[in-house]
Amino acid sequence: MSDPSTQTPAANTPAKRRLLPNLLLVLVTVLVMLLFFEGAFRVLGLRGYHESRYRDWENALLSDSERIPGIHLQLRPDSRFSFQYESDPRGYFDEGNRMVFHTNSWGLRGDDFAAEKAEGVQRVLVLGDSFTFGEGVRLEHTFCVRLEGLLRERLGREIEVLNLGVSAWSTVEEIEYLEQVGLGFEPDLVLVVFVANDATYAAGLDFFDNFRERYENPALKHSYFISWVYAKLAKRLSGRNYIEFLVGEALRREQQWQDAFDAMTEGKGLAAGKGSNFAVALFPFMYELHDDYPLKPIHDEVAGHCAEQGIPVLDLLEAFKGREYGELWVHPADQHPNEVGHGIAAEAMAGFIVDRELLPPVSAPIEDGDNSPHSPR
Repeated sequence: MSDPSTQTPAANTPAKRRLLPNLLLVLVTVLVMLLFFEGAFRVLGLRGYHESRYRDWENALLSDSERIPGIHLQLRPDSRFSFQYESDPRGYFDEGNRMVFHTNSWGLRGDDFAAEKAEGVQRVLVLGDSFTFGEGVRLEHTFCVRLEGLLRERLGREIEVLNLGVSAWSTVEEIEYLEQVGLGFEPDLVLVVFVANDATYAAGLDFFDNFRERYENPALKHSYFISWVYAKLAKRLSGRNYIEFLVGEALRREQQWQDAFDAMTEGKGLAAGKGSNFAVALFPFMYELHDDYPLKPIHDEVAGHCAEQGIPVLDLLEAFKGREYGELWVHPADQHPNEVGHGIAAEAMAGFIVDRELLPPVSAPIEDGDNSPHSPR
């Protein structure tokens, strides 16, 4: 009988010879698949790394000496400026992937208007930051313009909604503008739109370029497919961890939140002194819009303060729940709400204003003991 040990090498030789070709076949198959997906993602315009938008607006910014004291950024009246994006995946932007903006004679977005309102007209002043201004969204699609049409339709009266939102404003700056300028527009309702970073960016709370750095890897920018896969995974894992960390840090900055809350309370008093109602709407960041929304602790803090002060508050998170947040972004490099998000907000705001009777008929009686001319439920 022959020794089995002497047969093993000969028996394994065919398997060894097949191993290298099989490995090469696998490698070639993987390479072909990667090339296929890379080509497909390029055709579809899907990628996981994007260049930041470019704000071409230096000519539209007022200098330090021209601005209202206490407000760090104001836009020049009757100015024109644009933001440019690297691409136009939704076919929404102007030529050259730009979004062009215009300001009226007040340095605000929207049609021009006189300080004194016409007889029989009711006015809503909307204070806010870039969400209210409508960065990346055409004027006619902003929630302020849509809200005006919805209120006119549902209330059957002449309503004007004035957009007093300016990018990067905090709640403190918004109330400063209300006191210095906005009250002269004779509001019937002042609506402050609060975003989680409006407490002067407490702890650096941000959701734009700083957030993107957690899931967009510039080392992968030359591959549409690989950068897309990486971004999907990183956005879910490190992105959420980053936001939760920032929220915790932000809520510990008690003075900044107290400043924002004091401004809201002051705003209510200023509005009441001019015979106007005052309310707050909480606008969520477009990210994980469900019951486990990572910025909900901030919404709860703001809503709690409003409840203590008797300020009607609308949490727009409820209107956005269940939506795929990426489909509501202006651009993959710009997480501001797009025209769809503005439409959702306008519908919810209109329902809130009507249901809470924040714009009652002008002839509505003043209730005794109330600090404002109307008594919203």
